[in-house]
Amino acid sequence: MKKIQGFTLVELMVVVAIIVILMMVALPTYNNYSTKSKFAEVVLATTPTKTAISICAESGDCVSGGAISLGASGGAAIPTLALLSSAASVVPTSANQSAAFVYAVTAAGYQDNGYSSTTATTMAQNYATSNSSGAGPYMVMHAANPPWPANTYCITGTASPGSCSILPGTTATIQSYLSAGTNPFYSAGVGASVSTLANLPCVGAASTGCSPSTKYAASVSYSASGVITGTAQTTSGLNAETFVLVPALSGGRVDWSTSGSCKTRAGGALC
Repeated sequence: MKKIQGFTLVELMVVVAIIVILMMVALPTYNNYSTKSKFAEVVLATTPTKTAISICAESGDCVSGGAISLGASGGAAIPTLALLSSAASVVPTSANQSAAFVYAVTAAGYQDNGYSSTTATTMAQNYATSNSSGAGPYMVMHAANPPWPANTYCITGTASPGSCSILPGTTATIQSYLSAGTNPFYSAGVGASVSTLANLPCVGAASTGCSPSTKYAASVSYSASGVITGTAQTTSGLNAETFVLVPALSGGRVDWSTSGSCKTRAGGALC
């Protein structure tokens, strides 16, 4: 009868050791690849804003002094709520034309809650006048949590969703009060020349009021000089890493360079 030989203990230990070593080498690589594929959604989410800024700059509609200018001369534009993360808060300052911003949010809040346009604008006038300096704790914040309707904004004195000092208004109505024709404080603060980009999608999870929602991208925003910042969620291996696009206008053409914490992530670059 033929004797059947098995593996020796040493051979088994060698095989196990090899498997462990392979796992130690392969697992971090796999995890980084998986996280990188999730971060791709953040990069993709910046595309509409990148395209809009490129078109605006190349047409000359948002160029001042040979450079991209999406805001008032000498400072930032009046904040465009549709482009903020839905969970964002904005402290009114002279740099964002606080009186105009407070006026728009206040008027929208009263109008969207059934008050006449006369009452809405009168209340907004009074409130913007008393808070036009930007001093104090007043801020504009997203009011998605109860008792406020989803995707609305209000003026508040604290960062608590239930502490709106005025009735919350919708983004569309607030935007309607951010023009020179509807806002008596439009020229207050920095200046009156403001360019904004229209029809950009809301970027964020369903809880922020964006539809369709994103799973891994938390927000996409842009600065007055056209610098775009995409930010990841803090979930599924992501930790709010950023993807930054910096425009350079030359000869009527916009070239983009990339930076952000996605390139310097300790576990490996994601972009």
